Amino acid sequence: MDACVFTSYMTMIVNGNNTKDFKVERGLRQDDPLSPFLFVILMEGLTRLMEKAVDLGVYRGFNYGENYYVHILQFANDTIIFRDGSNDNLWGFKAILRGFKLMTGLKINMCKSNIYGINLSDGILSMASSFLTCGIRAIPFKFLGVKVGDSPMKVAIWRDVIKNVSSRLSKWSAKFLSLGGRVVLINSILNMRMIQ
Repeated sequence: MDACVFTSYMTMIVNGNNTKDFKVERGLRQDDPLSPFLFVILMEGLTRLMEKAVDLGVYRGFNYGENYYVHILQFANDTIIFRDGSNDNLWGFKAILRGFKLMTGLKINMCKSNIYGINLSDGILSMASSFLTCGIRAIPFKFLGVKVGDSPMKVAIWRDVIKNVSSRLSKWSAKFLSLGGRVVLINSILNMRMIQ
């Protein structure tokens, strides 16, 4: 990563002509177009690290069927990590986070992280929270604008989503749009809501 970001040379096209090469010295900024790609590469490293820990038996994900496990879900810069509630698994999880920090130089901000327990006692959640130095939250919770952990059949869960979509649609004069234009508009609004 360091070699790609700090030791490379760039050129710009001004009025159709290339400028002289210049060395990139300041690194990446918040809105740099290269930032998302580097983040995806790094988070792929976390995924592979977790898969290796699962293969070695150091870490167990959440069992949701006879032989089905899930251990990590990621979308943009949001990550949900699943695990069973055993103490050994908690140590394995902390080792994974430590390995990720040593590998990448990135530290996960545990103050912004939360634990959500399913069928776990308050004592276990409290112990895990103090061990990882993160907060405890209750289910259901909002993730990407949608409530997670509640029945998706309830109308109340979708009220906020419907309200946001209708408020964005009301700003447009839909009568001037073709059917295809309306579909594109609705898709873009739903995608914008998912990112927020």
